[in-house]
Amino acid sequence: MKINSDFKDIMVINEKGFIEYFNIGNLDFFDLKPESLLEKKPWQLYTNMDKKDSTLYRAIKYSENNVGLVQTLVTRKDKTIRQSSDTFCIKSKGEVVGAVEFAYYDENKDVIKSSKKKTKKADISVSLEEIIGECPEMKEFKRKVKKIIDLESPVLITGKTGTGKEMAARAIHSSSKRASHSFVYINCNSMPENLLEGLLFGTKKGSFTDAEDKTGLFQLADKGTIFLDEIDSIPLSVQGKLLKVIEDKCIRPIGAGEEIYLDVRIITSCNIGIEQLIMENKLRKDLFFRLSVIQFHLPELKKRGRDILLIANYYIGKFNKEYNKSVIGISQDCKEKLMNYSWPGNIRELRNLLESVYHTLGEDIIESDDIKERISCEDIASGKEEWNIFKKSGVDLRSYLEYCEKEEVEKALNQSNGNIKNVVKQLGISRQLTINKLEKYNLKYFT
Repeated sequence: MKINSDFKDIMVINEKGFIEYFNIGNLDFFDLKPESLLEKKPWQLYTNMDKKDSTLYRAIKYSENNVGLVQTLVTRKDKTIRQSSDTFCIKSKGEVVGAVEFAYYDENKDVIKSSKKKTKKADISVSLEEIIGECPEMKEFKRKVKKIIDLESPVLITGKTGTGKEMAARAIHSSSKRASHSFVYINCNSMPENLLEGLLFGTKKGSFTDAEDKTGLFQLADKGTIFLDEIDSIPLSVQGKLLKVIEDKCIRPIGAGEEIYLDVRIITSCNIGIEQLIMENKLRKDLFFRLSVIQFHLPELKKRGRDILLIANYYIGKFNKEYNKSVIGISQDCKEKLMNYSWPGNIRELRNLLESVYHTLGEDIIESDDIKERISCEDIASGKEEWNIFKKSGVDLRSYLEYCEKEEVEKALNQSNGNIKNVVKQLGISRQLTINKLEKYNLKYFT
């Protein structure tokens, strides 16, 4: 496998989890000394980590590989550091004999803060029960997931940034019969185009200058799941090869003469409307149809109603444990502000907001004043307040209602994969009226 040459550190562990080799450029940055690594396991080096949070442990235990996973580490001196890592299990004759991890970070930018308490852990394994939500869309999502968990068909998850697409993919994998095998994550947008094909499918020595025999991510995901985040970032040339992989269930490494047959479930995601991607020639239509055999759309947080408070309470419980605090809830005034806020960053923004509150919170109740620096009145746009904002800008009632109608039609279109029959069912109006509205707002659909 082609490893990004920008990695800072490398660590290798044996099958029992003990560190066999390390090359860490600046041990002081992590508050470590050479002797502190001897006869230790990686998850013993940081105060916020145990076995289940360690990517290296999961590699030797579950043959799980992760690419581009961001982790937060808290050192023994309470320094909080964020780093990105690529982690791979090492096999000999089909058996896992160890794991290797390559770490990426910027010493000038990736120190988050000093903290006297524990901080967040990396979300690695996710159960379906951890997907919080009681709104109709999320209930339907969880109901459908239970039906398709063990199917082989590809899954496409759409939704805006921060709506929980990676968490949903991990929940599908962790709840399936593939859970004991690898979950391989790759953010396609973070990979250089010239490296992506070799990274996905592998390379053979001599196929190009400096080429070596490298195992591709699809091979690492054999019998497990591969999650291709931001699938629309893959070049069209590679999209064609990905289509062949799906149809033929095999890969051909760059420079190889023979194909390798694999058993891999493919989950993909994108945060841009499918019809827009196809119209702009960013996603092949034939690939979209193959990837979206099963499709889920995750709604924006602002459209999930009281789920906002359910998710907030979930994170309060989580942060109480991590920061050793006893926050019992949110004041009524604060709840109203959370409910009325537009949440452009979705669930990720809510989590980050609550975590920031824990660093300054002096009481056992989160009040409006605790969040005022992160949520301004100008950002709150819901119901009557949203209409007032439109009125102030000179928009009349007819235009405002058209704006609302277009949002609902677009939402139905995205949830229906652009299929007119499903759009009609979602909107609950006649087919002809549905077509009239789609054409009125210049929205593309499939018959």
